[in-house]
Amino acid sequence: MIRLKDILLESNNKKKVLFIGDSQTAAPYSYAYKFKKNNRSDYDVDINAKVSRRTSKMFDILRNMDNLSDYDIVVIMGGGNDGWRNTPTKAINNLTSMYSLVKRKNPTAKIVAITNPTKKFTADPSKYPSNDKIGPGIKSSDLPDYIIDATTIFNDKNYFSKDMIHLNRDAHAELYNQLVNTLGTEPMDRDVSYDDEININGLSFGDRGSAVIDMQRRLIHALDDPSAVGPPQDDGIFGSYTEAGLKRFQKQNNLETTGVYDAETKNKLEDVTIDMKDSELTNIKPISNSEWAEHFDINGSAVDQAANLLKKYEGFVATPMWDVNNWRIGHGSSTITKPDGSIITLSNDRNNKPNYTITTADAERDLKRRLETEFIPRKVMKHVPSNTPDGIIAALTSVAYNYGSLPNVVKKSLRQAESTGDFTVVADAVRSLQVHNNGINRKRRNREADYIMSAIASDTSYA
Repeated sequence: MIRLKDILLESNNKKKVLFIGDSQTAAPYSYAYKFKKNNRSDYDVDINAKVSRRTSKMFDILRNMDNLSDYDIVVIMGGGNDGWRNTPTKAINNLTSMYSLVKRKNPTAKIVAITNPTKKFTADPSKYPSNDKIGPGIKSSDLPDYIIDATTIFNDKNYFSKDMIHLNRDAHAELYNQLVNTLGTEPMDRDVSYDDEININGLSFGDRGSAVIDMQRRLIHALDDPSAVGPPQDDGIFGSYTEAGLKRFQKQNNLETTGVYDAETKNKLEDVTIDMKDSELTNIKPISNSEWAEHFDINGSAVDQAANLLKKYEGFVATPMWDVNNWRIGHGSSTITKPDGSIITLSNDRNNKPNYTITTADAERDLKRRLETEFIPRKVMKHVPSNTPDGIIAALTSVAYNYGSLPNVVKKSLRQAESTGDFTVVADAVRSLQVHNNGINRKRRNREADYIMSAIASDTSYA
């Protein structure tokens, strides 16, 4: 006779799984419901999905869940209802925030991210201009433990229902198989198969692995420039510097300047370096801090340096311009500081454009006030060690100005720098942010990281 106690003990040994998503997950024949039906002996499954649900709503649901820490696995699939927007940024931000939220509330939970299917087969694909850009944005994140790329897996009309938007039963059966196989493996290795991956899709921004390392080393030698792919050199990460170096090589060799390492570019690069031995390819001359410091002029107070950086990155507008959630003016500011010190705060109502026109002097006055009274003392100084060079403070202020505060990964690196005295970890942390928001600010993040390296090299205590 089976006792209730035995049933409860068995139930307690099950892994808890949460599926959260939109109509793709909500369909009664979906991969999620198939998983729930077929794996009841090993998993307790909860499904929270609804037709037409956007990523912002998905994020709100996760944020308000009291039992999020109970789940061993969280499967997130969404973005299709955001795909009609002209930019994928909001969807990618929301999804990235969801991954971060799960990791923060439940560090041991495994996250499975599933990209939304393509919309290219619909009657009018122009209605979904950003849909297929959301998948690459998800894939560029390091937060998910596993990523199932439904955007490219289901690249055939036969996988879709009549509306060419929703996956059909066959597709969901395949997605279920992908999920089962994924959960039966170790967390994903982001390394790429060298020849197969290049021949099929090419390597592009955000990829990483041994194939990228080989490409980087060949580019450094082919261009005869240790800085051809940036200060990290052969780190195996296809970032903005590697992309720039690849474009430079393509241009010099009369190839299409795409920044994608396709089969044609690979063949040409291997031809150029064909006489090189493996030992020569791996012999990369390191870039010293002092050499890299020559790229920047690190002078002045933290306020002055931060102001110079922000004027360059934010630009200048004389009249209000809507940006994300507020009207902004001058150097990306939501305020105007008048000569007498009084402050005007701009409206956050998109339908109510403020009627102001300012000069560059007005913008600089407001920027200096915000740096001196808000960003440097409130957003930066309380997180940095006492011996932090002004140049590093300036670069971090630029990051905080863009984000609203310093991201957690940067705060963590500052705590590490305080205990070890090594500020290069801070530069690495800032550089890691380049994948955020689908890489829209990757050049800025890399330049800020380079500025930190230059500040380290310029400071006499690090000589």
